[in-house]
Amino acid sequence: MLLVTKDVLQIKGVAERQMKKNKTITALCVSLLALSSSNSLVYAATTEASSASSQTKVATSSQATSSSSTSATSSQFGQAQSSQNASTSSQTVSVSSLSGNTLSSAALTQSLWATSTREELAPGVWYDSNHSDMLEITSADGLINWINHVNSRDWKYLYKNVQLDTSIDLAGKSVPTLNKFERTFDGKGNSIKNWNYGGSSSSAINENSGTFRDLTIDTTISGTNMSFINNNTGHLDRVHFNVKMEGADNSFIKTNSGYLNDVEYDGVINGSAATFIGVNKGTINNMIMDGSLYGSAVSLVGVNNNGTVNVTLAKQAVIDGVDVSVITLDAGTSNLTWSPGCQVNDHITNVNELQRFSFLVATGQNKINGILDKDIDAGNKLIPPIGYYNNYYRMGIWDALKEIIDIVLHCGGVGNILQVIWDFLFGRDVVYTTRYEGTFDGNGHTISNFYSDGSYASFMYENAGTVKRLEITGKVSGYASGFISKNDGSIQDCIVDMDLGSWGQSSGFTYNENNGTIRNTFYVGSLSNNAAYTGNEKGVHDFYYYPTSGGKDNRNATKVTKEAVESGKITQLLNETRAANSDWSWVQVVERRVPREIASRPGFNNGSNTVVKQQADKPTINNIDRTDKSLRVNAQLDGKFGEAEYLLKDSAGHKIGDWQSSNEFTKLSPDTEYTVYVKYKGNDKYLASDAVSQKVKTKREGPKIEITEDDVKRSTTSLEVTKQFDSSFGDVRYQLRDTQGKVVRDWQSEPKFTDLKPGEKYQLVVQTQGNDDYMPSAEASVTVKTVSIPKPDVTADNIYGGTDSFNVKFSPNLKYGQAEYELTDNNGKVIRTWQASSEFKDLDLASDAIYQIHVRYHDQELKAFSDETIVKIMKAPTVTIASKNANSLKVADLADTDKYGQAEYALSPSDLTAKATDSTIGKLDSDTNYIVYARRAGKGDYPPSAIGQVADKTDIAHATIRIPTTIKTGESGNYVTAEADNFSLGYKGQVNVSISGGISNGQATLTRQNDPVGRKTKTKLLIDKKHVGMTGDSEVPVVSYTNEAHDGESEISFTDPREVDPLTPTGFYTGNITFKVTYNEQ
Repeated sequence: MLLVTKDVLQIKGVAERQMKKNKTITALCVSLLALSSSNSLVYAATTEASSASSQTKVATSSQATSSSSTSATSSQFGQAQSSQNASTSSQTVSVSSLSGNTLSSAALTQSLWATSTREELAPGVWYDSNHSDMLEITSADGLINWINHVNSRDWKYLYKNVQLDTSIDLAGKSVPTLNKFERTFDGKGNSIKNWNYGGSSSSAINENSGTFRDLTIDTTISGTNMSFINNNTGHLDRVHFNVKMEGADNSFIKTNSGYLNDVEYDGVINGSAATFIGVNKGTINNMIMDGSLYGSAVSLVGVNNNGTVNVTLAKQAVIDGVDVSVITLDAGTSNLTWSPGCQVNDHITNVNELQRFSFLVATGQNKINGILDKDIDAGNKLIPPIGYYNNYYRMGIWDALKEIIDIVLHCGGVGNILQVIWDFLFGRDVVYTTRYEGTFDGNGHTISNFYSDGSYASFMYENAGTVKRLEITGKVSGYASGFISKNDGSIQDCIVDMDLGSWGQSSGFTYNENNGTIRNTFYVGSLSNNAAYTGNEKGVHDFYYYPTSGGKDNRNATKVTKEAVESGKITQLLNETRAANSDWSWVQVVERRVPREIASRPGFNNGSNTVVKQQADKPTINNIDRTDKSLRVNAQLDGKFGEAEYLLKDSAGHKIGDWQSSNEFTKLSPDTEYTVYVKYKGNDKYLASDAVSQKVKTKREGPKIEITEDDVKRSTTSLEVTKQFDSSFGDVRYQLRDTQGKVVRDWQSEPKFTDLKPGEKYQLVVQTQGNDDYMPSAEASVTVKTVSIPKPDVTADNIYGGTDSFNVKFSPNLKYGQAEYELTDNNGKVIRTWQASSEFKDLDLASDAIYQIHVRYHDQELKAFSDETIVKIMKAPTVTIASKNANSLKVADLADTDKYGQAEYALSPSDLTAKATDSTIGKLDSDTNYIVYARRAGKGDYPPSAIGQVADKTDIAHATIRIPTTIKTGESGNYVTAEADNFSLGYKGQVNVSISGGISNGQATLTRQNDPVGRKTKTKLLIDKKHVGMTGDSEVPVVSYTNEAHDGESEISFTDPREVDPLTPTGFYTGNITFKVTYNEQ
């Protein structure tokens, strides 16, 4: 009986590695067994699992060893760390033990003071036995404690000098008044801040008969009748007072009978009748005033009563107010130094204050400024000239005797003795005369009914300063009289309406001695004795006079007529020559003097005058139209002020022509600076206005520009100028005309004209428009022709892409020129400018952005372009293969198709259609490379995406074939099987299993074992129980398998050999057959 084992041979692994197109696999030979007994052979396989397990265990053991080693290392680190901590701790103990030997600051202090001679009498007040006459103040509380002890007459404090060892601040502290100080207070260069007082009739120091030196005192005083030092009979040396004092009748030092040396006043004193020093009976030497005094009747020194005042007014010193002065009443000796920039401004509001101002100047305060704050009616009261004071003085008997004794002792003559006797009997005149060196500013106000009589009768005796903007009416009569007796300074912008008479000697506007300037001034009045009018006439400019009687013609002054005065002509001339940028103007006013010689004259609009004509407002220049050779003024005008007039001056200020009614100036030079003036002429109600001016420059000539055919980019329907013109000549404009010159497209700023006719000739015109500096250029033109080049035939189907690229794949028609490509965003902003390559690489593409790919033909021979084809596109999707086998590729589904449109998949771009929605690409050959294409179709405002792609290879075909290892003759149930679940073939793949050896004419040969003769026998092959028949030595088909049609199983069996040869002897027979597995793709 023949027997085969139940084990089978699986050759799946072999098939997977080698099953390729048209390849054959020869299986292991299958044994055919015939046994005489029921014994069976058992097939066993060996395994190395135990060995592998052992290796694993070794590895694990090794890992455990490593872990143990790590643990040991960790333990060692812990010991090292403990050791380090111990070391650190030891060092800490060492430092701590050192600190125990350090000498503390308290112990050091005790050690030092153990031998000190100092004693703190009170907090902040120290006494040193080595300096028994000295106390030291070391704090603000120390100063307060010292004052309290001095006031209480404490003998430890009373007769000791004091030194301030440090600067102190008394802010927030209540400081008592120091009643009396009799020793020396040495500040040692330190300061006392906030030594402040307030109230009424009190002071910080009531009486000082000692010395304060080398000290800065910062104080604020407020109240009435207050002072810092009430009575000083001592010394103040090198003391700097920084003062803020407010209130009435306050004096920083109420009375000084002592000595002030190198004292400096800084700060602000503000109030009524306030002074720095109220009464000075002592000496003030080298004092510096850096500060300010403001208010009514304020002064640095109130009364200098037989004292000495030597003061420097620093450049920042200011005394300002009504009835102010440096020294209110100087009955002593004074020496005032006026630094450039210092200001003493006496505001005058009535005739008494005017007289007092005159006295101040005459007695030495000659640089004080006088400012009229109001119109003053002098009431024909006799007023001495400013700077001239005649004081009648009658000598007493004792004064006369002293002078006579002094004359005798010094061998004086008898005549001198007789003069003293005369002065004693009849009195003497004491005359004070001083050159005025300040500024008397009439401020546009009037002094009316002025009267001066006597020697040098005048408004001012001698002017070496400035008299300006004063209107004065009245009468002057006397010896060597005039408006100003002698002028070495400046008289400007004044109206003098006075009768000038004399006592037999020449009189005149400036007597006979004018060495200064008279400018922009008008005089009206009578001149007695036909006197010379302006002295020696030096420095006289724009001076007009109308003598109602007398007077001589003067070379530098203009004698005018009554008509010129009353018409306002003179007023207008004065307006034209007054100082530039003046904030005031002359007006025509009614003559007020009695008797009235003229109806009206120049004057100021000050409230007292009756204005007949006032000056017209200034016109406004809106703008000036300019060319290279002309200027046209556009002004905002008001007809009520009269007609406008215009004037032009060159850059040097020279007039170009005269005033004209036309607002246009022509025949000018290009690129040249001029000044344009505009004013109102005035009329019967208004005087001419001041002129307004504006500097302006004519433009330069425009540039010469050129354009050629090479400067124009042409397409079938557009012309574009590509040449860049210099923007410094202004913006460029473009115009298109036909060949007859008719305008086709009017001027525009864009250099491109579109929607034109293909193949048409045009005249393209270019011009720079000019700007503030240049005129427009002359027109430049060129005749060009549009071309007839079609647009490239490009659609979204031609555009491929990746994560950072676009690639346009189409075949350009080279007869139209080279294709060029440009990439922009959806708004036309260029991302990549025109290029010959159809591929855009290294882009930063956004998934949700829309892009535009522009394609055109460039005919380089014609230098022309086609119109652009513009394709809107989105970034290509990322295409990946999700899965595959031997006959299909599965693409990962594209995302966001509901937003960007359905996904399309295909092996060919041309197959990307609305039907190509299946992401599985089937019917493929095995082990074959393919490219799969995909895109989104677009939806709504979103265009299609570029075509993405991925390359991949189908799997190698594989199959699982089961073939028996042994077959027992005479039995059935041995199968050759192709397992369908484990097959993966190409779309047209086929697997064939056949018997290729050991079978001849349907029979296999068996050989008897252990037979010396080697007897053989035959057995028939049955497939599915059917004899295969007479086939010769040909292969015997067993199984055939394809994807479409397959027979997956065949039964293989062999008949008992005795069916072929009944005489077959009993024995153990074996034989072999060979199977062949073949894979082909049709």
